[in-house]
Amino acid sequence: MKKLTSILLALILALGILLAVPFGASAAFGDGATPITLNTQVTAVVSAGSLAYFSFTPAESGLYSFASKATTDEDFDPIGHIYNASGTRLASHDDVDYWGDDYNFNVVFILEAGKKYFFGAGLYYNVSGSYPVLLTKTGCDSLSLNTKTNVYIENEDDVVFFSFTPAKKGTYRLYSDTPKNSYIDPYVTLYDAVGNRLGYDDDGGNNWNFSLRYNMDAGKTYYFAVSADDDGVSFPIYLEEYNPTLLNRAINFISTVLNWLRNFFKLGGGLLRLPFFGF
Repeated sequence: MKKLTSILLALILALGILLAVPFGASAAFGDGATPITLNTQVTAVVSAGSLAYFSFTPAESGLYSFASKATTDEDFDPIGHIYNASGTRLASHDDVDYWGDDYNFNVVFILEAGKKYFFGAGLYYNVSGSYPVLLTKTGCDSLSLNTKTNVYIENEDDVVFFSFTPAKKGTYRLYSDTPKNSYIDPYVTLYDAVGNRLGYDDDGGNNWNFSLRYNMDAGKTYYFAVSADDDGVSFPIYLEEYNPTLLNRAINFISTVLNWLRNFFKLGGGLLRLPFFGF
């Protein structure tokens, strides 16, 4: 009887443990992350094939930079990421200047006040090591209407942020203007002041250029994140208030369709070539 009672107690205890810890349960993303404060350098200790995680909740919304400060060589190559509280990766960066032998990362993104974010610091190659990292609040250049702004992309897929706060409500267009017959392929993503993605364009303009339109509210700040699929390229961008006439709307629509067709056939999307469209 005593033995039976012991067995029953053991079964009850085991059942209680199973009920308390659901089968297959795993730790939440970011559990164990080290809190990080602004403008304070800390050390990321990275095991091979993994990331060192840090957590931060900003007091104010805006652009923030998470950067490594290592003395690097090509075999010791830090890489950084920013995640939201649920573990969705928002941004990544590898090399500040690959060709100039600066293998540090500087990943920049818009954070919203009062929300928790995680920062992952790793190494590009499957090695272990440690290096300093630093979190700072940063800024960016603001765009003016009808003014040429030059963008330089050091490494493929680097991102350059620009801000814009319209004085009046309306539709605004940001477009790139690379030279004709250039193979530079810029693209742009539009965010609101707290990092919500509002729009994206890659080849909506002529010659692989982007052309992004959005209806903006007066007094609100927006961010354009400009990049390109190329290393060491420079190109101009322009911001304008977009008020096309009916004729211009028709021309823009036809131009958009022709650009899409041209890119489709250039990328091998079809077997037919259309020489009369200049493909």
